[in-house]
Amino acid sequence: MSYLRYLTAVNTSLREAVLPEVASGRGRDAVNNAISALAAIAAQLERVSPAALGQINGLALPEALRNLVPATAPDAGLDAPLVLALSTPADDFSVNHAALPLLSGGAAWLASAPWPGDAAGMESARALLAWESAMRADALARLRGAEQGFAADIGQADGDIQPAALAAYLREKLDAPNLEIISFRFLAGGRRRQTVLFELAGAAGPTRLVIQREPAEQATTLNGIGMQFAVIRTLHEAGVKVARPVLVELSPAVLGGPFLIAEQVGGASPVPSMDYWCAPPKSPRLAASLARQFARMHSVSLDGLEGVVQRFVDPARGESWLSEVAALEAQLGAALHAPSMAVSAALAWMRAHVACVDDVETIVHNDALLHNVLAEDEEITAILDFEFAHIGHPFEDLGYVRPVVEQMLPWADFVAAYVEAGGRRPTQEQVDFFTLRSILKLLVQILYVRNAFDAGHANVAALAEIGASFVPKLISRLADQVNGILQVK
Repeated sequence: MSYLRYLTAVNTSLREAVLPEVASGRGRDAVNNAISALAAIAAQLERVSPAALGQINGLALPEALRNLVPATAPDAGLDAPLVLALSTPADDFSVNHAALPLLSGGAAWLASAPWPGDAAGMESARALLAWESAMRADALARLRGAEQGFAADIGQADGDIQPAALAAYLREKLDAPNLEIISFRFLAGGRRRQTVLFELAGAAGPTRLVIQREPAEQATTLNGIGMQFAVIRTLHEAGVKVARPVLVELSPAVLGGPFLIAEQVGGASPVPSMDYWCAPPKSPRLAASLARQFARMHSVSLDGLEGVVQRFVDPARGESWLSEVAALEAQLGAALHAPSMAVSAALAWMRAHVACVDDVETIVHNDALLHNVLAEDEEITAILDFEFAHIGHPFEDLGYVRPVVEQMLPWADFVAAYVEAGGRRPTQEQVDFFTLRSILKLLVQILYVRNAFDAGHANVAALAEIGASFVPKLISRLADQVNGILQVK
């Protein structure tokens, strides 16, 4: 996999999602020009294929050029050259990092050698020009693919939730033949998950609702909507600030995927976008409110959730926190495109300090950053999106939010609010362990998505962003935490 598929995915989204919405001719020209420029850059960043690169007989070349013939073996384990020979687009599509030495030497030889009048020189010239043409044709084929887009073989998103189908379902489920949906608005966020705010008329009970639909394959209870519904219901009954669940449907036949419906909750997102990397507000009060909700969630009984919510570390299966570190190391070794000293250091530190993890289990949200909460007057009104919830150690949640929370208030103040509300006080060693663990665990999940995209199982900009931007940013965050723990300046 290389830059080509990433930029092609962006072009596909521009062509299929943006271009049809652009009304003005000037705007359409701008989008088409952007597609062409991205496609050309993608084609030139891509390696030439080994077949085209190897289409030259070195023995047909002058002695001075033979040692410039490029090797056709790919660089082991890396997507693209780490140092690009060119910093701007080349004038000719045949120019490539691996081919540049022979292209430069061949051009100089053709400019100065008396080859047109020499039979051997003519054979060399033809060999050079044919080789250059093969690489140019190879690049132009990539360019056409990047402009038009590649078809993904699986994993396309399900169609939109249809309000008519939802209304028909609710009429039957709620025994409300006069029920109507009077407002219906899609929310941004989620890569394949869909969320819609809607309002009912003609039915008893709550009228302002939200529906969240998962992909069709997420119907199982341990990792899908069924699990989320059970967790939200348990937390709501215990007084944790979550939306009150109303209905759950595991069959994908109704709306194209399993879904749950809950009451809408007051408040708004405290961040301006669903971007994971969005800077948090400088609000100590909001961070303390999140700490209090964690404390309440971590005190909720697990009764009724056994067999419904999974454990990531399950002693009944012979697992331990040390075995999980080993599993993370194996998964990252298989998924990363290149070695990372930050990853290696984090894993080594965790192995050395794994004894700090005590035997405590609670409900863990595992993704309660600010894009997954609602707030009003700097107080949490609801924690959202329990798709990664599981039974685990309570400090998993603390470690997960720590890099963001530390931008909002001193970490000691966050822990104080958590303890005051009933949470257990973590040691610094435990906080450090679960901070590193949370980033590595997320990195494994993100690399799985990135590698599925690389394999051609999707072709959209949202998934291209994971490999091109999210992964290196996440490793950078890991490095910051490792450096802080080890006091690396």
